[in-house]
Amino acid sequence: MGTNRILTTCGASTAAPSTNHQHAHQTMTKAALELARQFDGLDRLCKVDLIVRDETLALEHRTIVTPDQLASLTLEGFKVALVRWNNRVFKDEDYVFAVCRQGDPSGFALIDSAQWKTDTRCQGATVLGVKGLEPRTQADADYFLPQATYIHFDHSYKGQPGAEVRLGRFSKKTPQGKGPVLLDHEYSVNAAGVRTHAFGHSAGYASTALAMLAWAKLRLSQTPQLTKPSYANHEGFFSEFSELFMLAQREHRQSIRVLILGGSRGRSAMGARQFLTDLSSKLGLNDWLQIQQWGRGDTSLRQTTEGLTGIEAFDLIMNCTAVDGPCPAFMTDATLEKYQGVVQVIGDVSCDDAFEQNRIRVSRYKISDFDSPCVHLGHRSHAVTVNHSPSFFPLTASEDVAQQFFPQLVQHLFDQNNPNYLQKPLESEGTTGLERSGQRFELAMQKLADNCEGQAQIYSDQGTNNGQ
Repeated sequence: MGTNRILTTCGASTAAPSTNHQHAHQTMTKAALELARQFDGLDRLCKVDLIVRDETLALEHRTIVTPDQLASLTLEGFKVALVRWNNRVFKDEDYVFAVCRQGDPSGFALIDSAQWKTDTRCQGATVLGVKGLEPRTQADADYFLPQATYIHFDHSYKGQPGAEVRLGRFSKKTPQGKGPVLLDHEYSVNAAGVRTHAFGHSAGYASTALAMLAWAKLRLSQTPQLTKPSYANHEGFFSEFSELFMLAQREHRQSIRVLILGGSRGRSAMGARQFLTDLSSKLGLNDWLQIQQWGRGDTSLRQTTEGLTGIEAFDLIMNCTAVDGPCPAFMTDATLEKYQGVVQVIGDVSCDDAFEQNRIRVSRYKISDFDSPCVHLGHRSHAVTVNHSPSFFPLTASEDVAQQFFPQLVQHLFDQNNPNYLQKPLESEGTTGLERSGQRFELAMQKLADNCEGQAQIYSDQGTNNGQ
């Protein structure tokens, strides 16, 4: 009943989000401020269905719901609270204007970051974000709404650093045995195992832009730092750096050898290739990049214990592979020593800092950020390892994924009050991507509980031995 109607209501903005009111650039006028104040606080709402929260990661700008989409949710009767956040690519007033223009203002509120954590009207709500909740204070670290459903990228199911602490926050239960639930974006997949929504294309595009920029600056003996952490659009980036790329190409005096690691149908690999295509087109140089792409069959033929044979022949390498468990390394310290060129840059789209699940298994590897995106790996090799690279072009990335995710979000909001929701067997007909993500969460929490019991037994045994 409601799902089809709401997707129709969202209309064009779901297929191609509108920019009529200049989402990322609108200046907050006095009138806009006054209008926004009318939506202050949760007292406007008797309950809350959805909280679109702020992000706590430095230099993050993305969101996963556009103003037009949020407005359509209120029109359908959902009560939505938007957490004020100055860094969001869409301004708070963009959402206010959209709700006033095409939504139901009685179903919308603007709140501060702390409000949703303590107000009883938020119990049972969905708390929606992009990245995980990194605590700003100890109170943040200790507090989670015990009956809320959290949707974000948590980066905790592969044994990444801090995973036990992050998942541990979901183990707190109410006296009735209810606890918070995590639906990780990364594990929302369809029946074929394909992700229902992902920043993959944006990550591949942005990571390749960052890696190519680092290569050009290093080739010109410049420090590979950024002049700013994000760009409103691709044109702004090319406008600023086209001349630099031309200078680096002239200095290099030969074609740049580029390798994309990842299948041709992979989102991030397609994003990487799209950036290289755009770059060649902008510069009018169609033969300055020699691009190869190695899929699974190519890498399996070249795999050795020290990495991939032949990988040392490339100046720019984009790792666009996805792994979900221990895997062979594509590059190691030994691989780096074989490179004979002037400057080598590895752009790591995957950014897995769980060692055995990282294809770039180099001792100096670490996750970087926009403040210092380039890591020197040793010899002549460097890596760009920004794990939230889509925020380099946050508007493009947000609109792309919001379009993919919106049908999932709508279905979730209609289902979330159903007591059987998230209880289906894995292969049940009609199981949604977010339901499959919920099943992965249950497995992770069971593993965490088993590990805790195992550790407790070890400590108990040690105590007994010490006593003897």
